[in-house]
Amino acid sequence: MSHNDFLLIYSDVFITEGAIKITIVDPSRGKVFELPKSFSQLIHDLKKCPISEVRLLYDDNLDPFIQFILENDLGMITSTPKQFPDIDRSFSSPEYINNAILDFYPSESYDVYGTRLQKLDNLGCKFYEFRMYLSLDLKIIESIFKNVQFNSLKSINIHSIHSSESDNENYIRILRNFPFIKRIFIFNSDSNSRIKSKEIMDDQRLYYLTDKLDNKSCGKVSFHNLFIRSTEQIVENISHNSCLHKKISVDSIGNIRNCPSMVESYGNIDDNILPTIINNTNFTKLWDINKDQIEVCKDCEFRYLCTDCRAYTERTHYNKYNIDISKPLKCGYNPYTGEWSEWSLNPLKKEAIKYYSIEK
Repeated sequence: MSHNDFLLIYSDVFITEGAIKITIVDPSRGKVFELPKSFSQLIHDLKKCPISEVRLLYDDNLDPFIQFILENDLGMITSTPKQFPDIDRSFSSPEYINNAILDFYPSESYDVYGTRLQKLDNLGCKFYEFRMYLSLDLKIIESIFKNVQFNSLKSINIHSIHSSESDNENYIRILRNFPFIKRIFIFNSDSNSRIKSKEIMDDQRLYYLTDKLDNKSCGKVSFHNLFIRSTEQIVENISHNSCLHKKISVDSIGNIRNCPSMVESYGNIDDNILPTIINNTNFTKLWDINKDQIEVCKDCEFRYLCTDCRAYTERTHYNKYNIDISKPLKCGYNPYTGEWSEWSLNPLKKEAIKYYSIEK
């Protein structure tokens, strides 16, 4: 190692400082590393100065950290760090709507759902979540998609309910016939399991869950559902709301909301006023409320990885525009102690839990 060597942490590795810890996130490999906050200054010094100078400050503590970075392929040694500029971390996307949640209930005709999908596709929507409060069947899926010409679609996840009349074969057949359906989650099941099949593609999954399919069940934050989707997703989360940015929710009768769990409706998708709605400042007012503005979350090292639920909050803080900037109600993490606990048992959340009528 020469006198002018630097430790260069790759620009697509994200380092986030919390109250007592930092996270080093490698989205390309889906890995998160947690370190004490004291490493933040070391990382800052290594970015400015060659290793030989930093070594004078940290003695024997430096080499284990360098080894950790190199072994996990989070960076490299170089004498020319200026040849590796930082990536642009500003987020932009051309589509008006990026993701949508659609509610489905038993119906005599599913053509209306196809018409709604076509309208959303025309706005550039890429990702969909279908919440199907019915027994999932191949004929229903075929009926929904028969007249839709997708141009923007990347993936669809389906949430449905368990039925004794349905079986693995039926769900596998749906996945096989529609490769853009990436996940099927069957709720109200007897046990939690993932079904594997050689008949479907490697990126498709079928899950059974004991959880109830219910709008009030969303917004849960735990270490196991911290999402590391991509560099683009983290960049978006840094600047915008990680749950609601460019999102739309359409219930079974066509009413448009920011989220299925929210009360306020902004119109009906069947009335052909969708472009007007998505340009309504009331509809988009939450899109840019990022985690750096949310109380408690702004001090959390995981803040760019989790979903920021605005439907269920602790109802304790509001900004000057009277927008709720309270911590998500269903998060049990305390960034000031670094400990996870069961959120529903926290006595400080009791009033909010009662307000939302989610005592169970």
